[in-house]
Amino acid sequence: NQNNGLNYGATRQDPARGVTVELVDPANAVLASGVTDNTGDYSLTVAEGQNVRLRVRAELLASGLPSWDVVVVDNTAGDALYVVEGPAEVTAGANETRNLLAESGWGGGSYTTDRSAAPFAILDSVYDAVQKVLAEDATLQFPPLTIHWSENNRPVSGDLARGEITTSFYTRRNQDSQIYLLGAQNQDTDEYDTHVVIHEWGHYFEDRFARSDSVGGPHSGGDRLDLRVAFSEGFGYALAGMVTDNPITRDSGGARQASGFQIDVEDDNFATNLSGNLNPGWYSEGSVQLILYDIYDSNSDGVDTVSLGFGAILDALRGDFATDTAVTSIYSFVEALQAGEPASAAAIDRLLEAKDIVGVGNDQYGTTETNNARNANDVLPIYTPIATNGVPQVVCSIGGNAAGVSQFGVFNKLSNRRLLRFTVDTAGTYRMSVTGTEDPDIALFQGEFLAVSQNEGNDAITRALTPGEYVLEVYDYANLRPEDTPHDAGRYCLTVTVSQV
Repeated sequence: NQNNGLNYGATRQDPARGVTVELVDPANAVLASGVTDNTGDYSLTVAEGQNVRLRVRAELLASGLPSWDVVVVDNTAGDALYVVEGPAEVTAGANETRNLLAESGWGGGSYTTDRSAAPFAILDSVYDAVQKVLAEDATLQFPPLTIHWSENNRPVSGDLARGEITTSFYTRRNQDSQIYLLGAQNQDTDEYDTHVVIHEWGHYFEDRFARSDSVGGPHSGGDRLDLRVAFSEGFGYALAGMVTDNPITRDSGGARQASGFQIDVEDDNFATNLSGNLNPGWYSEGSVQLILYDIYDSNSDGVDTVSLGFGAILDALRGDFATDTAVTSIYSFVEALQAGEPASAAAIDRLLEAKDIVGVGNDQYGTTETNNARNANDVLPIYTPIATNGVPQVVCSIGGNAAGVSQFGVFNKLSNRRLLRFTVDTAGTYRMSVTGTEDPDIALFQGEFLAVSQNEGNDAITRALTPGEYVLEVYDYANLRPEDTPHDAGRYCLTVTVSQV
């Protein structure tokens, strides 16, 4: 509705596309199975005179090339798969039609019966996202994905098995990709928020087919975010617009799901739109999603003269972006995109400049960036160069609840974690250390995570390294999880050295 809430008066019936259908006997033995087509139709064959019922599984399953395996389960019921079943009936000798309707459960003022449509609405959004990708590469094999949805999933922190999921999110545990979606009525339900579902699926796609270095955490359009978080969240909203060819994300919630908010990845005005250009820059998810959608769409407005479509974006994500030494960011993406689309390089640079990001002459590290987020001391350079001869570099980790700090926040915000880069010319064993007054930590990357040291007090990593470029991340733990430490978040300066041993 006009408040971005669900409009139950406009409820429609859509086909359940690509889902598994089964005919089962009274003992639950499967006698025949198949998959619905794009109109929700299916065809199954069994012998005459059998007592069977139709079962539809909340599952998208295909083998071969392409392939996918997506299920929607109830995390508050032991991850039981959602199904919808019809009555048992004896098959006649002629062809017959059996239809099933997954009901919304809406009783006029609240949900009063089973919300069996919800898992299939979720799958419908995923189906569209999969088809968008397959239109560019029909040979992909999608890793299995489990989506956890429950009417008990609510925005409080605690036990996932009790529905205390905080927010809708994507995670990977070892090789298991999982999405958790909110479903608590009168609080926040996401099953019909198509863009929200695709946004979370976008994190899955980014993780499994490209690369994501995001540290996660809370975010909004005006935040000064860690550059990895800014790119990942901006990509999620932009992708939702690309899949639906609708730039407006609507997220419903509140009493009767009748209110909510919207994010328009075509609207650059923060006064009217949460994705607008408040605090524009390389650390802004709002800037990232506006840039990405402008690259995709066919509209030319303002400085936007780029219309590369989804294929070019997909190629960049699966190309150098996935293998660069630098962490994932708008810089590494644009470098990969311009390598594949050199004729559009200047136009892409203009999109960056319009969001206060240096375009011309920049690289995957953002080396020439001048936007310091109005903090002259603790933001630039994005990657501080450090030699391998033991000469120290000092960088400062900042948190948001101490006097004199620019309220950047904690955990996943800008400059909570500081990045350094160094070049190994000679293979050997190297020691990378960080010292500080509180609890500094250090991590090592080379296009992927290599090692971390998170002991209490000063930390160091000693490791055999081959020639090449490397990235260090240092931070003070008090700025990541101040509630777990005896120290307040604030500005903590860290001394970093790299030397061969």
